[in-house]
Amino acid sequence: MANTVKVDKQGRILVPAEIRRKMGLNSDSEVQLKIIGNELVIRKISSDLRADVERWKQDLLKFPVHIDVVPEGKETDDKWIGKNYAERKLGIR
Repeated sequence: MANTVKVDKQGRILVPAEIRRKMGLNSDSEVQLKIIGNELVIRKISSDLRADVERWKQDLLKFPVHIDVVPEGKETDDKWIGKNYAERKLGIR
């Protein structure tokens, strides 16, 4: 996604609504500005880490995941863990 915006006389830019919605920015949001080479990077400063993690988790759950799990008690050449343990750790159960 690339948008072109103008800098006004006071040095301000307007972040398009679509980007604000996608990034979860509102009038109270804080952002960090960083210069990397000839680029200006604007990064949202998270005030609610728990909400961000939950949003990321929901985004990740949209993708199909294939997990090979070795049945309980069955060993392979690699390290192994039980299916129930793996599902609990992955939050599937």
